[in-house]
Amino acid sequence: MRPHALLRPVLALTLALTFVASELGFQNPQELSAPDAFAVVANSLTDSPITSRDQFRELEAVLKRIGFAQLDSIAWRYKNLGDMVLLEAFPEQGRFYVTLMPGTVRPTGDATLAALIGKASTVFFDEGDSIELLVSERHSTKQGHSLSDSVHLHFKLSGGTWWKTSRVIEWSR
Repeated sequence: MRPHALLRPVLALTLALTFVASELGFQNPQELSAPDAFAVVANSLTDSPITSRDQFRELEAVLKRIGFAQLDSIAWRYKNLGDMVLLEAFPEQGRFYVTLMPGTVRPTGDATLAALIGKASTVFFDEGDSIELLVSERHSTKQGHSLSDSVHLHFKLSGGTWWKTSRVIEWSR
């Protein structure tokens, strides 16, 4: 594959991230709430395949511009008003984990949690009193790559407290 062919999807992703952030009126990174940062990054990662470190490097500048801080070679963090978004990027494998974690306890109650369990396609019981619900799973093909995008809600069973939301985005040939 020619090097410039790799840049086309990354350029499209970079433009999409910048456009979405500017359309929503986010000039200052601190104006972008953590849930908005979660949505913008996760949705942008599903727009075009990223399956190499070089493609991801093009996106790094955009992440920095909207306020993400690089923690190490794979992890990026965004914080605003106590809430946090964590992006774990494995571009060579085409795999990305985007997680939104609230800064404060967010109880949903037992009735709401029971309703969500009833709507989930898969329920995972984690160690201790945690539960993970697979609430959305999407598969598609873009630019010759297969995309798997799943949304998971995580709760503490005691009181039905929302703990985090995560998206798993995987690109493959």
